Amino acid sequence: MNREQLEHVLRAASQIADDPDVVVIGSQSVLGAIPEDRLPRDTLELDPRVTRRLERWIGMYTSAD
Repeated sequence: MNREQLEHVLRAASQIADDPDVVVIGSQSVLGAIPEDRLPRDTLELDPRVTRRLERWIGMYTSAD
């Protein structure tokens, strides 16, 4: 994914959710924080265990209960 694709996804997510605040977690979050010309060519992937923990944490704090 490049910055242009990330921006498109964020605009779409914001519009669908009717919320201007969208949280990006994981390696794609770097695209929004660091200028593209300073990013390494190889993208680091999150360890699947970390991703599952993040998903549980997000679910716990965003559930309707």
